[in-house]
Amino acid sequence: MAPRTNPILDRTLPHNVEAERATLGAILLNQDAIPKVWGILGDNTEAFYVQVHSIIYGAILALVDKDNPVDEITVTDQLKTQGMLNMVGGAAYIAELTLAVATSANAEIYAQLVLNYYRSRQNIIKADRYLKASWALNPEELRKFRADLDLEETYQLKEIVVSDIINAPDPPPPLWTRGPSPHTYGVVAGEGDTSKSYWMLSMAVALTTGHVTLPAFTPTAMSAVVYLAYEDNPATIKFRLQAIANAGGFPFKDVELAVKEKRLTFICQSDGPLFRNMPKEGTTTTALFDALTNIVRDRKPDLTIIDPLSGAARLRSENDNSEMATIAETLADFATRHHTTVLLVHHAAKAGGIRGATALRDRARWAVLLERFDGDDSNDIVIKVNKDNLHGCHDSVVLSRGEDGVPIQSDKIAKPGEKHGGEGWNIELRNAVKETETEKGVLLTVPVLYEGQKDDIPTRLWFSKKGVKYDKIGNRWLIARWQLDKKTSDELGGGKILVRTYDAPHPQKEPETPKSSPDETDEQYEEEELF
Repeated sequence: MAPRTNPILDRTLPHNVEAERATLGAILLNQDAIPKVWGILGDNTEAFYVQVHSIIYGAILALVDKDNPVDEITVTDQLKTQGMLNMVGGAAYIAELTLAVATSANAEIYAQLVLNYYRSRQNIIKADRYLKASWALNPEELRKFRADLDLEETYQLKEIVVSDIINAPDPPPPLWTRGPSPHTYGVVAGEGDTSKSYWMLSMAVALTTGHVTLPAFTPTAMSAVVYLAYEDNPATIKFRLQAIANAGGFPFKDVELAVKEKRLTFICQSDGPLFRNMPKEGTTTTALFDALTNIVRDRKPDLTIIDPLSGAARLRSENDNSEMATIAETLADFATRHHTTVLLVHHAAKAGGIRGATALRDRARWAVLLERFDGDDSNDIVIKVNKDNLHGCHDSVVLSRGEDGVPIQSDKIAKPGEKHGGEGWNIELRNAVKETETEKGVLLTVPVLYEGQKDDIPTRLWFSKKGVKYDKIGNRWLIARWQLDKKTSDELGGGKILVRTYDAPHPQKEPETPKSSPDETDEQYEEEELF
């Protein structure tokens, strides 16, 4: 008869005290052994079975973080400062560790032994939990543990037939308009100072409070968000959240309520990556990745933001396609398993596009690029969704930076009869055709809808050089400022016109020749301060 008890944890878990002592002793003998040991164990103090050794390794890491030398004396002093010297056996035990090995040459071998025993213990503990869940007949717990242990389930082969496809449910809506689909992995990239983090914070607020912070990115439903921030501390994040609330015209207490109710969760992690490249094993996840997994399981967020990759991964090279592929595949699998959309914030290359190996973008189902609207000195940011596997690409959106740097969007419609030189209208003229270009301005034929008319009428309008830009990639003119010469504007009369911002065909009407041009109206341009 099979035994009715579970004997797995009735005995001491595997460990090797001598290997742990030798690892610490090698570091105390020669601090040059630290990179070798850290390359295998990283910041994981729990890899040591003996609690005393775990504490000592933590003290060593604390010294390394402060760029202080590591030896018998400094480690003893660090433990004393932490109030843990007596707990580990005093200075005598630290001195004893230096006698555990004769040389530090084999530090890497000792550390690998420590890691192997640690992994063995983790597997046994997980297996014990799995057995307990099996005895308890708890399907949900079994599913979680299968994911943890990477146990493959056996699926019966099911032929995909037409009826299955026809009766399949409609795809879920994106998290926000122009946004990623649920349970997918995406990338948000941009050069420095393009408000990547600010934009992600704005979307996190919109999703968790229900307030529309940017009309172009309207949430489709209330959602929960977990935000892992490597570069911003709690004070910075709070400051930005307050600025977002002020710009949106809603009380900050709504954000506080979202945090209190665990819809919005922040993890400010100044160190400790999710991914690390090991000398022998390649790119692997760390203990912090496991901790993030537990938080996601607990909070069940619809969106998980990791900001940025440079803090979340310690790699040999961002240009290594195998390293990037491992990270992208891991995050995509994470999104599927835990029913959360994962967005990885990353830097853009100077030449454009996402920096580093292409695997990071190739695996993504949704990718966004943030660029300055008009050169390095521009205060406006263009957001381009250049990859959306489900919904296709979208029109670009231009954001301005308001008070305290908060990204804001203007929903004004340009009305030449009412205002000149206005900023922030950011009109896309996809059907505009260039007729003439001078040093001062550009003459465009623009489809215009006049008040009381049903059809567009091609109209020639002059724009200042400072207010217009041609986007070669998107093949359209971008208008940052509505800057017409005053005479042309007056001739349009008080009648309001609306510039088309979508691809509608031009009516077959012959445009009238403009009655003025920048060359003929220099004084008027100076008066309007258009140039």
